[in-house]
Amino acid sequence: MYLHRSKALLLFFVIFLSWIWPAGHASALDLASAVAAVPNPRAESRTWVADPANAIRLGRDEINGLIQAHETQSGVEIAVVVLPTIGEFIPKEFATALFNHWAVGKKGQDNGVLVLHVLDQRRIEIETGYGLEGNLPDVKCHWIVEDIAIPFFKQGSFSDGHYEIARALITGIGNPDAERQTLTGHSARAPGTRVDSPPEPYELPYSHASLGDFHSDSPLSALSIISLGSGLFMLLLWPVLSHRHRLVHPDPLDQLDHFRKRAWLVKAGAAAIVVALLAWEWQSLASQWSVLFVFPGGFLVRRYRARRLARLRDQPRLDPNTGEAMRRLNEADDDAYLLAGQVCEENLGAKDYDVWVSPSGFYRVEQYDGAHGFEACEKCSFHTLRKIGTRIIDPPTTNAQGLAEDSFTCAHCGYAKVVKRSLPSLASSSSDGSSSGGESFGGGSSGGGGAGGSY
Repeated sequence: MYLHRSKALLLFFVIFLSWIWPAGHASALDLASAVAAVPNPRAESRTWVADPANAIRLGRDEINGLIQAHETQSGVEIAVVVLPTIGEFIPKEFATALFNHWAVGKKGQDNGVLVLHVLDQRRIEIETGYGLEGNLPDVKCHWIVEDIAIPFFKQGSFSDGHYEIARALITGIGNPDAERQTLTGHSARAPGTRVDSPPEPYELPYSHASLGDFHSDSPLSALSIISLGSGLFMLLLWPVLSHRHRLVHPDPLDQLDHFRKRAWLVKAGAAAIVVALLAWEWQSLASQWSVLFVFPGGFLVRRYRARRLARLRDQPRLDPNTGEAMRRLNEADDDAYLLAGQVCEENLGAKDYDVWVSPSGFYRVEQYDGAHGFEACEKCSFHTLRKIGTRIIDPPTTNAQGLAEDSFTCAHCGYAKVVKRSLPSLASSSSDGSSSGGESFGGGSSGGGGAGGSY
């Protein structure tokens, strides 16, 4: 009735690891939250530069004008992001996540570029969309970083550097065969000519907290404590209820029915513990590994349930009249004790039947669920009715629902019926790959192409 000792140890070992793993590693949840907190320039000001700390205030308007003119002509979207810090996140991963979160580039064309500049890490990343990897392969992005970004940024010329980066990107997009000198060797400005003033005070909108940042009175803390307590309670309550039921109802079939009806306690208990771990994860008290409890925990629960049901199904039955042990017949012999409809259900896989026979001749038939997709026949009542086809009478449109006709037949008695049902209307699509009125980016994506460098 209890979990096997090795499985229980593995289960609690996973929970223990999820709580003690170092909190310095940013989880996918943390990264998504940090990326979502970066101000979207298209949504906020219909521009292309995100510079929340005014680090490139000297040339921001020029950069926006250059990018806007090229976007109007070619449809290519270039986003420039300058952040004083991104905490402990890796700039490349941050750039890819931000690119895909904003969906830089037109939908279906993936013609977007994102330039991420992280000041405290002295790092520059160029991220390209799928559609521009031919025009701007990684090697050309590397040339731009090496020949423009690093020399300008070393001299503190952030505004001029980003202007020249945008100019070089536009050159590469318009001239896929451009050599290194053509791409990066004709800068209109020199590094150090104009130096930007220090950025304004800026705090990372979302950071990965440490254990010291925990507040026991926070709503998430209360949620984690309640979820953990209720989960453990349900996991402990289940064996107690099962043991009590077994003492009163020793029949294996009765125990099996009780197990199937009460197994939700195990699932709910495991789910509550997962909720507790995720709540702790949200507060950054655990590492990203806490979510891995879902996989071994779910596997152990499912495996325990399956093995317990199989054990109860195989447990010998006793003749209620004589107390003798009964014998389960094989699939070939048990048909003699089944009705024709029950045999048909077994042949279809809709139901499975066990027949137990005692030496005195007493027998019992036990029914178990089989494959889904079969319904109870309205004529013979056996689960041998199944759908054999669908006919579309009126196709749905964006303005109206459609109508379909499903045909059913019973494999046992031959009963047939037709059921009509409505089809939901089609979702209208207003996206044609064009710019969305300047309210956001166009729906592009990136697979991680581009290059980066430190200065």
